[in-house]
Amino acid sequence: MDAGTIHEVRYQLIVADMVAVARVFALRRMKLIPLVALVAVFILYVDDLTSPNPENGLLEPLLAVEVPVLIVLLVYFFVGIPWAYRNQMRKAPYLGLPQTLRWSDGSMTLTSDAGSRIPQPGDFREVIETRAALGLFEHRNLLIAIPKRAFTSDEQLASFRAAARTYVGRVR
Repeated sequence: MDAGTIHEVRYQLIVADMVAVARVFALRRMKLIPLVALVAVFILYVDDLTSPNPENGLLEPLLAVEVPVLIVLLVYFFVGIPWAYRNQMRKAPYLGLPQTLRWSDGSMTLTSDAGSRIPQPGDFREVIETRAALGLFEHRNLLIAIPKRAFTSDEQLASFRAAARTYVGRVR
């Protein structure tokens, strides 16, 4: 990025922009749950196979607990997250206003008719990139989504990725 060059993108958020990034973030937070459940089922399955009295095994009671938990997680992922962001955009209509993102070496500004924000380095916990959007997370429930469709070129997107790295320690 050239020193002093100011880059700018304009966009208007839709619920799908926020949901796509929020789902990836949720998966990252829950990544150990399915693995632990799978290992537990495998261990109990092997225990049931090797047990002299398989009808007293622990697999069935474990599955009785794990299946409802899995169903709850799937409902949260496919219903809860979209519902939460649709609700958030309905309650805070300013989220759907046209927005402008400007950045250069060492500065970033987010502006809409509702106001402006000038984040400082370290303000964001994580930056997540999906096929459709970038998400800047201040904490687990506060997300700034930036749709990739707003960027006019791959170079502009790469420039923003580089700038985002100065606001958080990692870009995933």
